[in-house]
Amino acid sequence: EAREYERNSFMPIKNEAEKLGIKLETLYKATNDINREITGEAKRGNYDLLLVGGSHSLFSNDVVGGKVKTFMEGSRCHVGVLVDRDFEDAKGIAVLLQDVNDLFLLSFAECFIVNNGATVMLADPHRLLKSNLTFSRAFDKISRAYPERLQVFESHSADPHHIQAFNLMLISASGWKDLSRTGHPWLQALTSVLILKPQGDDI
Repeated sequence: EAREYERNSFMPIKNEAEKLGIKLETLYKATNDINREITGEAKRGNYDLLLVGGSHSLFSNDVVGGKVKTFMEGSRCHVGVLVDRDFEDAKGIAVLLQDVNDLFLLSFAECFIVNNGATVMLADPHRLLKSNLTFSRAFDKISRAYPERLQVFESHSADPHHIQAFNLMLISASGWKDLSRTGHPWLQALTSVLILKPQGDDI
């Protein structure tokens, strides 16, 4: 019975992985502490990214609370929380750069460009790409290789309609908290969101 449940549970994602040509390994285990099992497996497997689903309202920072917070605090790899609002593909991506700790988001943006052929809009209201040398070098490296795939938006005036043109928004966990606390206008217009915690950091 357990094996049949495992087979049926993973069948949809296995079928999709086969269509996309993605190698997929699955792990099924009965446990009384799912949080501990997942974070433990993430550590043992030396993974680059632990991806989980947000279980609360998009319009509250509770999306990174509860079990999700446990994953973020207990994992040393990158952790991503996907808030799914009819997400289908990652062809148009907005990346919100809030402060110097968001440098790692540029690496994720580059991965989406390389692997998905995505177009990326970097929202940079504090002009980190111009004022911070490390940001500037990282941006120049990507823009030289993919000049047609990058846009920069520096304005502080956050028109909610602007963000609706994108399929997915990337934002750091600390940036998400700031967005939620200030009631940023983009919150009402966001499509799907990938909230990311950098490797080794605590939230």
